[in-house]
Amino acid sequence: MKDNILSGKEISAAVKEKLKLKTENLKKQGINPGLAVIIVGEDPASKVYVNNKKKTAESLGIYSEIYELPENTEQSELLKLVEALNKRDDINGILCQLPLPKHLNEKEVINKIDKNKDVDAFHPENVGKIMLGEPLFLPCTPAGVMEMLKYKNINIQGKHCVVVGRSNIVGKPMAMLLLKENGTVTVCHSKTENLKKICKSADILVAAVGRPLFITKDMVKKGAVVIDVGINRLKDGKLCGDVDFEKVCKKAEYITPVPGGVGVMTVTMLMQNTLKAAELQFNEKINEKKLKEAPKAKIKTEIKAKTESAKKAIKKAVTSAAKKQKTEAEKIKAKAKALASTKEKIKDKAKDKAKDKEKEKVEEIKTENQTESKNENS
Repeated sequence: MKDNILSGKEISAAVKEKLKLKTENLKKQGINPGLAVIIVGEDPASKVYVNNKKKTAESLGIYSEIYELPENTEQSELLKLVEALNKRDDINGILCQLPLPKHLNEKEVINKIDKNKDVDAFHPENVGKIMLGEPLFLPCTPAGVMEMLKYKNINIQGKHCVVVGRSNIVGKPMAMLLLKENGTVTVCHSKTENLKKICKSADILVAAVGRPLFITKDMVKKGAVVIDVGINRLKDGKLCGDVDFEKVCKKAEYITPVPGGVGVMTVTMLMQNTLKAAELQFNEKINEKKLKEAPKAKIKTEIKAKTESAKKAIKKAVTSAAKKQKTEAEKIKAKAKALASTKEKIKDKAKDKAKDKEKEKVEEIKTENQTESKNENS
């Protein structure tokens, strides 16, 4: 492999190792990530993509379900399936493989998917969050491109980043992610004038136009980083990208091959979004449980507080009553003591009075005896 090749297989393998560990850690917490993929019709390319997603999910320990619906599936049937998957706790991510058969309304189907399970990041609310720079999920293909640039430490800040293609799936979100990393972004499309000149000014060129070998050698400056998002099949059956790889790779500092480039990363980033969805939904359930339990907990806290307050009041009242009772007892005791003292005094007084009377009587008898004696003598 050439030194300037940005290999999706190599980078994807490194990311998958981290995702496998994360899946194991989530399962230890009781979180079992689940992905549901819906495919309508018999498009061979879509079937290949879906099977790749299922195999990748299984290799990472992510539970997956594939819903293969016939070409003539009605809109109401498809929406009913999406609604059922929205309600299932064991399914964290829902993906509807696009394009759908022409009689089906893609926009209505995408809008029906729960935004918290929209692992493709196509739901209007998720697209809005990407525009605000506050993404819930990153769109898989642009996220894969960003991961590749990060893996090779390719600086985006201040660089002129040209995105050729303005689709809702790749072009527009790609521009937003590059802009978030402080790239100076130009978006080109089929009506862009001086396309060759603009492309040649790019430090980072992202081709997502959907035309085989559209970006030629003379549209790329030497030392540019070239990201080929396109995947096309030539008349001879060979796969190719939007970039003339063989010629452009000689000028580019880095370039992605097709196949084995961005496409491989897209599936890997889908798995990353599924794990993130599982984690977010698990945390949301915990928060909901806390909110439900909060009033009960509040009542318990209030009852406990009132009980403690009542206990303190009772204790205070008992203490106060005890003090009062003690004081009263001490008063009664003091009165009893005073009364006893008074009784003793009265008793002593009575004794003294009796002694005095007795003494008086003795004196009286003595006086009488003396008088009688005098009379006898005279």
